[in-house]
Amino acid sequence: YIKTLNLSETVKQLQAATIEIPNDNSYTKYLFLLGYFYIHGLGVQKNIDFAFEYFKTAAENGDVLGSLWLGSCYLENIGTPTTNYENNKREGIHWYAKSAKSGNHAAQSFLAEYYTLQPNYDPVKSFRWRNLGAENGNRAAQLVTARLYIH
Repeated sequence: YIKTLNLSETVKQLQAATIEIPNDNSYTKYLFLLGYFYIHGLGVQKNIDFAFEYFKTAAENGDVLGSLWLGSCYLENIGTPTTNYENNKREGIHWYAKSAKSGNHAAQSFLAEYYTLQPNYDPVKSFRWRNLGAENGNRAAQLVTARLYIH
């Protein structure tokens, strides 16, 4: 759908494309891309509030990358409606898990680390997510999983 490499024009095209919801999954991809452009200030003035809302809408409509980035926003308090760390952490893990369950190896590897570093370390959850990340191509997860099998 994008007809130009001019980022400002690309943002306008994406915004226009999200006004009417298409019958395919391109809608959520456009929302994710808009969030990505806004969080990094690509073709638009950086706006973390807009980025958060685009990621949220993409995630709520099933976009795997939208879920991943929304989880990151919550965990890092980027554009979130509240700065309550515990609530944001819970929301962040929820969205990472949605992305991970959809096969995103970055989210799977993140959850493996998260469960490894918790005070109430859960080796089963940690290994499960790391192994899934490894199976889905995450090189770091593959290395750690191989080391776990060796030892």
